[in-house]
Amino acid sequence: MPQGRPMPGEIYRHFKNKTYQILAVARHSETRELYVVYQALYGDYQTYVRPYDMFISPVDHEKYPEVEQEYRFAYIAFPAETICQPEDMASAGDSTKAMTQDQKVLAKKAAGQPERPVAKEPEVDAELQGVNPHFLDFLDADTYGRKYDIVTEMEEELDDHLINQMAASIDEIIEDGRLEDRILQLEACLRTKARYELNRAR
Repeated sequence: MPQGRPMPGEIYRHFKNKTYQILAVARHSETRELYVVYQALYGDYQTYVRPYDMFISPVDHEKYPEVEQEYRFAYIAFPAETICQPEDMASAGDSTKAMTQDQKVLAKKAAGQPERPVAKEPEVDAELQGVNPHFLDFLDADTYGRKYDIVTEMEEELDDHLINQMAASIDEIIEDGRLEDRILQLEACLRTKARYELNRAR
């Protein structure tokens, strides 16, 4: 089953069994190609960038016949502040006793458990994890009309980063400029999509 669109904060496991956290989905200013920016959750925590299509591509099972994972990067969690790698756990000794229950679950998933849950864990408090809950509502909204309503309801909370994230999630680009103008652009884009959505439903 195809994976969902990578989003900032999500944790993915590479098919070579290393875990990474998505920092952003960015668009090249010249070629307009999408890229995924992600950070290693091991070693020296280096940051990498990879073409979007390559990031979400399936594993080449002819080249790697021993790999069971379906995708090059498999979703395992959202969001998480820390995750303990299997090799970290082996050297951590008694410190593993201090892990929270959520961290233990994530560590087991990183070691090769199921790839993507059907839905995000409902008990996760988005505000505590640093994710705007209205942004999660925006992502979960099933119509552009509802997305437009959410944006208008949270106008005072919007900043450039949030606008970029929302625009990326609907495959649009909001040009740089004054914040007020960018909000109007995003709302106009959503209204257009909502009208098109209504026309298709008729």
